[in-house]
Amino acid sequence: MMLTSMNTNTVPMMTRTRTAAFRGRARVSRVARSSEADDAASSGGECPPSAVPGTTPHSDVTAMPHPYAARTDAERIDMLGKAALNCGAIMFVKSHSGRYRCVNDTYLEMFGFSCLDEVLGKTDEELIETILAKPEHPIFHHSYRGEAITDLPEIWRENDESVLTMKRPRWFRERSPFVKDGRLHEFVIMKAPFEDGLVGVGVLDGV
Repeated sequence: MMLTSMNTNTVPMMTRTRTAAFRGRARVSRVARSSEADDAASSGGECPPSAVPGTTPHSDVTAMPHPYAARTDAERIDMLGKAALNCGAIMFVKSHSGRYRCVNDTYLEMFGFSCLDEVLGKTDEELIETILAKPEHPIFHHSYRGEAITDLPEIWRENDESVLTMKRPRWFRERSPFVKDGRLHEFVIMKAPFEDGLVGVGVLDGV
């Protein structure tokens, strides 16, 4: 009878001892993980995914910098410059007097120019004259919403001057010749002051 009584009292005690030991090991593990994260942060390094609060070893830690990300001004200019060359939107830079200083490949394609020399240093009036004079260019409709293709340079210039006068970015809807189908199309264009002139970025309306 005494042996039975001892066994009955010993089982709960052993269970409590094992439970306490398990909890102790869990606390040590949490402290170790926290210490790893603190060490990584203090050394300027990156925390392993398992040490970042709220993550697991397989979590996607978006805050970590990408090895190919552009961080310096030179890297950003290089990356954005490459993207701008043929991004699907027309991009151009004009001088204060309205002469083109730079255009991207999309601009050349949409307006039907084969090289930069046909555009750089020219005004809008001169570009329209070039488009109309080329025999390989399709014949544009005489008007679009009451505007002839020869009316466009004056409209573009008025918008340019408003940006230069107000010295802030502005959005416009402008008609432009689209050589691919020989028609005038409406573009949504953002124009903003840039150096000694302005920069423009435009996309076909409705695209």
